[in-house]
Amino acid sequence: MVETIGGLGLFIRDENQGGMEEYRGWTFACVRAIAEKVSSIELQLKKKNGDDVEIVRNHPVIELLNDINPFMTLPDVVTNTQSFLELEGSSFWWVSKVGNKPVSVWPLRPDLVSVVPDAETYIKEYRYKIGNKTFTLNAEDIVPFKEFNPKDPYKGLGTTYAAASSINADNYARDWQKAFFKNGARIDGVLMKDGTIDEEEYRALNNRWNDKYKGVEKAHKIAVLDNGLKYQPVGATAADMDFVNLRTMSRDEILAMFRVPKTILGVTDGTATRATAETSEYVFMKETIKPKMQKFVRTLNEYLLPMFGLDTSVYFIDFTDPVPQNRELDLLTYQNALANGWMSINEVRAHNGLAPVENGDAPRVAFGTEPLGAPIEVPKAIDDSKPQGKTDAASVAKEITAAILPALKAAADMEEFETRGEKAQNSQVKRGNSYEKKLEKIMTEFFDGQKERVLSAFDDTYKKNVHMNKAAADDLLDEDDEAAALIKSTQKFFNVVVQAEGDEALVLAGLEAAFDARSERVQAALKRELQKFAGSVTEETSKQIREAIGQGLDEGEALNDIRKRVQELSAFDKARSQVIARTETTRAQNFASVTAWGESGLVESKILYTALDERVDDICADLHGQEFALDENVDPGNDYGKVDGPPIHPNCRCTLLPVVTKKSVVAAELKEADLLKDMAELEAVEKELDLDV
Repeated sequence: MVETIGGLGLFIRDENQGGMEEYRGWTFACVRAIAEKVSSIELQLKKKNGDDVEIVRNHPVIELLNDINPFMTLPDVVTNTQSFLELEGSSFWWVSKVGNKPVSVWPLRPDLVSVVPDAETYIKEYRYKIGNKTFTLNAEDIVPFKEFNPKDPYKGLGTTYAAASSINADNYARDWQKAFFKNGARIDGVLMKDGTIDEEEYRALNNRWNDKYKGVEKAHKIAVLDNGLKYQPVGATAADMDFVNLRTMSRDEILAMFRVPKTILGVTDGTATRATAETSEYVFMKETIKPKMQKFVRTLNEYLLPMFGLDTSVYFIDFTDPVPQNRELDLLTYQNALANGWMSINEVRAHNGLAPVENGDAPRVAFGTEPLGAPIEVPKAIDDSKPQGKTDAASVAKEITAAILPALKAAADMEEFETRGEKAQNSQVKRGNSYEKKLEKIMTEFFDGQKERVLSAFDDTYKKNVHMNKAAADDLLDEDDEAAALIKSTQKFFNVVVQAEGDEALVLAGLEAAFDARSERVQAALKRELQKFAGSVTEETSKQIREAIGQGLDEGEALNDIRKRVQELSAFDKARSQVIARTETTRAQNFASVTAWGESGLVESKILYTALDERVDDICADLHGQEFALDENVDPGNDYGKVDGPPIHPNCRCTLLPVVTKKSVVAAELKEADLLKDMAELEAVEKELDLDV
């Protein structure tokens, strides 16, 4: 079974898997332990600002890592990557792009990847082979991870190859014991017969015996002898071979190769204590996991960040230190520092998040025994603008009620907002999934036809071996005609979506107004949106064609090679259809909502809602709950610029909620009236009891 994403088969079954065929037993346990630890470590984008380093929370790099592809999370991809590094020594990320912007990352199986060297650029391209089909991938779109390989500078050498002897010995021993317990008898030894046998009979008997009983998987089966044959056992017993010690020795060698302590895998041998387990955890994180993470992020800094146009001398990807704190070492360090006067009491307290104490700033030596004093109290500020002393209880109650009134109103509004937002988003996503499938099919068919038109124009232009030049590439695609064709292919779809979503938007707002997507004003607005959409898509396709032909000419490629470049462009790829379908469906849904609300004349503003779960990025989280005028653009503060609403970025899941003018005012007045009534009752009670405060 082949599972394809964006035209690339990511995972297939293959019996000839190299290092991956050893993914069992102790190898499985070690690889899994390492990969799970590595994938659990948080990645951070940082920026150097002089001598300071700050964490960047809103950036397209963070968005990509938080939503790495539609089918996998970042921990899934990192687990995949690190597992392949341990097994094969190499791992590759293919970065799918729309234009020059990375939009998703797909891990490739390293045993299906081949590297095409180049004398000038070191690597010309990568090739990904699935069965009889080979995909050519630009070197600029690949993030290569690899371990050192003394025989191959392009692909790494996995730990499984270095530990092959120990792994094979353990596998054979395990399989032999399995066969022993399954079949429960011995046939190791020689066959004996009275008299002599000729050469032909010997060969026939030997071949028949080997076919039935030779090999680990056939060991210990019961033999039925005839023709006067006798069996004389001569093989060693399991006790002779000492399988327990053999497997223990193989296990220890395998774990040593992977640098995984036994306690990490739950092996205690009856001697482990909490102290030894904690020490093992410390050593494992410090000597195994941290170096692997350092190498991992260096690869991302070298290959991934330049795809975003970032200066790697300023920006870099880092990670939170996974090494657990060694408290015993810290205590010894503090004791030494205090005893020898190179740290003060307050410096030690600051390291541990404690408040300073009096006389604790000066370092002490052994003869300094004067008391340090009590912790310093921070004086409380006094508001001199208010009179001190007794105050009327009713006045206090009124002040408190007036002070908390905005907070109570805000809390009630937020609770209502969260409930409405979750319901609206779930409904929009459900409808959007159906729209996406239809639009993806339309875009795929359009790109297939467009590719045929471009290749046909290519053949017509150069079939007589006309001299090729970069300017001629402009003749392969008429941007105006293609944009018009795309509008024609999608116009009916968008009309249906806008009408349906406009009706849903009015229901969401609780309005009984009618929405007509066929009105002149709505059609004019939709036409402008379609022109922008079709123009942007066509411009990107044309750009990729020009670049492909230009690169082919610069490298002196033959006509057929340049044609192949054009044929394999990502502009015609299914991955592009998927991204466009997802993004433009969300855009159409929110365009319809804002348009319908505007046509009603009863909605004054919009509020952005996003799901505050583990997949949300910092940009959308910061915009959650913010209110904008209905025609106001949203500035998310990222490289995508101002937008009129979701999608804020590719794969955005945000939703818009309406603020209805009259209903909002009435609801606020009712809530305030209830609070004022409560306040009046409280005043009456306080006055009756004649309380003093």
